[in-house]
Amino acid sequence: MWGKLHLAALTAAAMSAATAAEAACAVDAQPVNFGVHQPLTTDHHDGTGLVSVTCDASASFSVHLSAGGGTVDDRRMNSGSDVMRYNLYSNAARTLIWGDLADGRGPSFTGKTANLPIYGRIPGGQNVDAGSYSDIVVVTVQY
Repeated sequence: MWGKLHLAALTAAAMSAATAAEAACAVDAQPVNFGVHQPLTTDHHDGTGLVSVTCDASASFSVHLSAGGGTVDDRRMNSGSDVMRYNLYSNAARTLIWGDLADGRGPSFTGKTANLPIYGRIPGGQNVDAGSYSDIVVVTVQY
């Protein structure tokens, strides 16, 4: 049997404190939905999501994603006590891991709006039990 895999929510969260001279921004995050994964395949399983940032004035920003249930370099989804490894990337080739505030690996932009795709990947070869796997990742906008 196959497990349904879904990164439950990229929770739009804490933004850096802004002074009156800085922009005020809103963050909207669409989850990465991996769909149904075949655990016996050695192929990677990819999914995409989106982070949208809308500000009331043009400014320079960086966007960071928390480690969720693992580390930035080895994120993990859970279904009960079962664990599945995955990661999130800022490029379609899935070579640039999207990091958190501590490591500074997050895309930067300047302007009033940004729609940033999130590229997810579950490495192949993980023989896990069927279930609904999820993780919570916090989006932080720093300016």
